[in-house]
Amino acid sequence: MRNLIFIVTVLISTFCKGQDFGKCIVYQFSGVDSTNKHIALVQTFNQAGQIVSETYSNYKKSSNQGNTDGSYFYYYTDSLLTKRFFIADDNDTSKVEYYYDSNRQCIREEYFSCEKRLRKDIKKGLGQPGGCVVFEEDLDKNRTWMKTNEVTFSYNGKGRLIRKDDGQDYDRVWQYDSLNRIAQEKGYSFDKLEYGEDYKYFNGGYKYSQIFYDGNGKIKVPIYSDIIFNPIFTSTFYLNSNGKIIKEEMTTEKGIKISDKTTYYDSHGRIVKTIHRYLDKHYINANNHPETTHIFEYK
Repeated sequence: MRNLIFIVTVLISTFCKGQDFGKCIVYQFSGVDSTNKHIALVQTFNQAGQIVSETYSNYKKSSNQGNTDGSYFYYYTDSLLTKRFFIADDNDTSKVEYYYDSNRQCIREEYFSCEKRLRKDIKKGLGQPGGCVVFEEDLDKNRTWMKTNEVTFSYNGKGRLIRKDDGQDYDRVWQYDSLNRIAQEKGYSFDKLEYGEDYKYFNGGYKYSQIFYDGNGKIKVPIYSDIIFNPIFTSTFYLNSNGKIIKEEMTTEKGIKISDKTTYYDSHGRIVKTIHRYLDKHYINANNHPETTHIFEYK
């Protein structure tokens, strides 16, 4: 199976190199010292400007949000994304297959993983006599493919997404206003309402607050204590004249600013720089200085 993974990697890489018409290198550094920057993300694009591959290396949106190291590879048919592979640094592989209707709307996603799985003679896991800790010797020697999930999508007459049904019992629904903008999003876990977001629009942007619900359908009360910080978060997005996000702010229901992210663009509308800051004492590196910066270089 190791040879199979190697062959898949080589074939995908060769395909992507043949489709490589552009590249973006993303440098990342913490604080204000840009001399410590490293390459955190490399993207390649095809002639149509679609992403062909992405390789992540210690990439972080912020100090506590990151991506798994590894590479994504994208396949297109008639400009529609039909497959996406992810190969992690430990060689575990996953893929997503995309299916469309006659209106070129994605109606289904199928998820697969290729990894070493628990041997059939090993009884481990939640509630099992062998406990929950799994060791290498508990796994099969070879990696195998398995379908892990299926997601379906539904649209309204205007082609807007109105429902996402997740095979793992986590569903989302959307409603739109008279201007065809998202007005509300709701998430359900095992058919019980888990969260809701009501969108509000203003000149030059929009915002929403994420409200969570308990098992009885009641709104969860914000918690502030010495050990628990669980407010109601509001995300606000400011747009430029081209409708691109130039600033994101996160605040609490008390108006306390938690974080912000500023995005800069070049004359072609491409992102050239992002700066993330934590501004509240509940987070590491909270001050008015940059916390995580990304520099985008196009070739």
